[in-house]
Amino acid sequence: MAHPSFRQQGKELLALAREEYSKGITSRASWFGWEAALMMVKAVADSRGLEHADSRAVYSAVGRFSNEAQDQRLRQLFSSAGVLRSNYYDNFLDIFDVGAYLENVSEFVDKMDAL
Repeated sequence: MAHPSFRQQGKELLALAREEYSKGITSRASWFGWEAALMMVKAVADSRGLEHADSRAVYSAVGRFSNEAQDQRLRQLFSSAGVLRSNYYDNFLDIFDVGAYLENVSEFVDKMDAL
């Protein structure tokens, strides 16, 4: 069986994030939300031959994509994914905040899927 693409993984992880959120499991929803956004960055970076192996490369790629698309919202939306990553470790967001950040990640996934 073929390994799923980064793009496919991103969409699947977003679905898992939504599922965990619907169960009220915000820590797992947060992690899956972060991973969904990360996989979409890796998908676009990989298709362009860009590095994506560490945080510096990932954030640099998001900045590049944002500039190229003339869409500064990409940076903002990806920042929401970073907050979800922090929430996974520190559990500081309530369920409503996690939901709001997941909506931002969903928008990010859609925007990245179009690149």
